[in-house]
Amino acid sequence: MGQDFIEICQIFFLDQVGHINEGIFVENHNVMCYIACIYKLTQAVKNNKLNLDLLIKQIDILYPTDMKEEVKKSVYACIHVQDNYDDMCEAIFYTTKCFYEFDPTYFIFA
Repeated sequence: MGQDFIEICQIFFLDQVGHINEGIFVENHNVMCYIACIYKLTQAVKNNKLNLDLLIKQIDILYPTDMKEEVKKSVYACIHVQDNYDDMCEAIFYTTKCFYEFDPTYFIFA
């Protein structure tokens, strides 16, 4: 994750996405697609949905040991939020927002 992925996905709306880690989710389709882009680049998306197994693998690889279980709890609790949306960008956006709302302490976005 990190700066490289952000630069690839970023267009002209950093002011709208720069505060996601603080829980500020701007409900704008470009922002939604930016979040989806980051997840796609981290290979956590399969068939235009966040994939539970791929997310868990990414958590195991990328997160510090003391955070892994708590982050996984948010994934298990929120993964099905995306099922309420037909649009991939909206689905991933609202699922990510759920991850944050489940436990902001352990939320890290890119």
